[in-house]
Amino acid sequence: ALSAALPAPHPQRLTLAGEHADAWFERWNDTERALVIAGAAYDEAVETFEEAAGEQRGESVRALGRLRDRMTFFAFSMDDAG
Repeated sequence: ALSAALPAPHPQRLTLAGEHADAWFERWNDTERALVIAGAAYDEAVETFEEAAGEQRGESVRALGRLRDRMTFFAFSMDDAG
């Protein structure tokens, strides 16, 4: 399982979570599910951020920023649809 292989704040794990959320948003038009997926990955990474080490720490910060941007976009999309 992905969670066993990569810690929550790992940049690759955060990127994959963002892509998974994007798939729900773009392919299946499920903005709420996309927001839940991205939010869960973001929250778990922030809670365990101290696990990020050295060079990965900077990459993790950037990946968290991109994930946060996606969540903002999803949230605004929900507002526009409603």
